[in-house]
Amino acid sequence: MNAPVFLDAFKHRDYRLLWSGSVSGAAWSPGPRIVALAWLIHTRMHDPFYLGLRAFASDAPLLAFMLVGGAVADRVDRRRILLISNTLQMVLAAALGLLT
Repeated sequence: MNAPVFLDAFKHRDYRLLWSGSVSGAAWSPGPRIVALAWLIHTRMHDPFYLGLRAFASDAPLLAFMLVGGAVADRVDRRRILLISNTLQMVLAAALGLLT
């Protein structure tokens, strides 16, 4: 029995890697991560100030570096930007896991 046509893309190694990375990363997309981190802060600190501080700390870099980031994105190889930013996210997520 032949596989359905829409599965033909999985014959290519690069597509399989892209797909598996996207599926595994979807579990910790921003929504669940934000809720989990807020719950962790609430249960450990018992002070709403720290929840507000977390929200500010997550939004402050966006406000500070938005214009600079756009200019850099126009001048630097996008693949390199993605590799660096995803590696940094991975390292920070691992550090948070270890510290917790």
